[in-house]
Amino acid sequence: MKKQIQQIIDAVKESQRILIVGHVSPDGDCFGSMFALGMELERQGKYVRTSAGDGLTDKSNFMRDYLNCCAAKDLDEEDFDLVIAVDTADDYRVGSILEPIFKKQPLKISIDHHMTNPGFSDINWVEERSATGELIYELLKEMDAPITVKTANALYAAIMTDTGNFIYSNTTPETLCLAAELVSIGAEVQMLAEEIYNKRSLGATKLMGAAIDTIKLYHDGKIAIMYADYAMIEGCGAVPADCESLINFAREIDTVEIAMLVREINQTRYKVSLRSKKYADVAVLAGFFGGGGHHFAAGCTLDGTMEEVMEKMLMKAEELI
Repeated sequence: MKKQIQQIIDAVKESQRILIVGHVSPDGDCFGSMFALGMELERQGKYVRTSAGDGLTDKSNFMRDYLNCCAAKDLDEEDFDLVIAVDTADDYRVGSILEPIFKKQPLKISIDHHMTNPGFSDINWVEERSATGELIYELLKEMDAPITVKTANALYAAIMTDTGNFIYSNTTPETLCLAAELVSIGAEVQMLAEEIYNKRSLGATKLMGAAIDTIKLYHDGKIAIMYADYAMIEGCGAVPADCESLINFAREIDTVEIAMLVREINQTRYKVSLRSKKYADVAVLAGFFGGGGHHFAAGCTLDGTMEEVMEKMLMKAEELI
């Protein structure tokens, strides 16, 4: 058994009140890992609360009855013995409300697959896998936890989303074997695909078209930049969470190696999502601006105007082409 896994199991045994947190704009790997781990700790008789940055998106609605997930503001007065951050590459990624709550807890654990993670907790299990869900599965097996259908759904959602439905380069033979095992347990593949990939609001559908219209190509078509500001999002009747997969439209352009999506957080702050295809390490690109992630998928946050942010990102991206 890995040393970190034993440390995590020991910490859980000694704790009664456990908070599990995830990053802002939680994706399937984040909420799937949170729910899978939380359901097992609750089964062990622990008092468990989960919370993800700025709240869960509609993509996780099918899991809402799996476990109690709290808004960060509702945790202000709660005291915990232990806090576990999953799929979160740095402490600031839990968001401005959760960060002070996270930092004041007496014992902190990080379980993450982002290799840019600096190890910001007391116990850090950071290992490169297709998804944090793979690490959670390994932890649950070492705990001798029963993998129920709900747990299998949560873990399958985690792995499915971070591998792009098993087509990204991070999909390994071990990933596919684990997915097969989860299906054999009862993971509802069709339902999960429908909820996560094949369902969207009218506003989100309109936003796709509006965002695609903003795409511009640079450096002989090798760099694509697109954006989504609040006026566009609100005008389409969408919400910020609907921006999550927009970057794929830029990435899928045949000439593009680096794709960027710049999304307005407020008038002076912007979130930049980064993707690459073959060789560019966008984790390095994000790192220039205090962000991080994986070789082919990363992100960062910049201050300035939309034009300034796009110009800064473009200048650095050109160094990687």
